[in-house]
Amino acid sequence: MSNRVEMPEKGKTYNVHHARKGKFQIKVTSIMGEWINGTITEGHAQLVAAESEDLTVGDEVTLRHSLVISYEEVPNASAD
Repeated sequence: MSNRVEMPEKGKTYNVHHARKGKFQIKVTSIMGEWINGTITEGHAQLVAAESEDLTVGDEVTLRHSLVISYEEVPNASAD
């Protein structure tokens, strides 16, 4: 599956729309190829397994870049 969404940058904060995890905000902590790691700063990420609790503010989340519908950088949020 080809994704034309531009890769985010480490250290910046983004509003994310993910195909499986929904919409939330993260601060990117690392990027390893296809995988984006970050800390949720607003909202919550839905998990696929029904018995799992959603991830919320302060939780670490890993995203597969090819499943991201959009990233929108949050101005001035990464200065924290």
